[in-house]
Amino acid sequence: MAIGQYFIPIDKLSILEASYLVFRLQPYHENFNKRIVKQPKLFFFDSGLVCALLGLQDSSQLAQHYLRGGIFESFVVSELVKARWMGGLPGNGYIAGISQETLISGPAL
Repeated sequence: MAIGQYFIPIDKLSILEASYLVFRLQPYHENFNKRIVKQPKLFFFDSGLVCALLGLQDSSQLAQHYLRGGIFESFVVSELVKARWMGGLPGNGYIAGISQETLISGPAL
């Protein structure tokens, strides 16, 4: 599984998931066989940790960073998952890709 330009082996990824640092959302497709083939998307629970790992110290650095969209997406999706947990619902969900330019991410309702 790749994060930006770095590769994390699957066994290390399971440690990060068990520590509640990251989580994966499976891709959604009506055809179940395509769901198996497509890769899950990785999200961080703590966007501050991501920024610290990338060496970003203030908002001006974040505004210029090439991963700013991914960091924001991870923040929004993690907040949706946390809100579901606080409501007593499971935090699992799917990622629905609409086109190459648009991606809708969110927990399944």
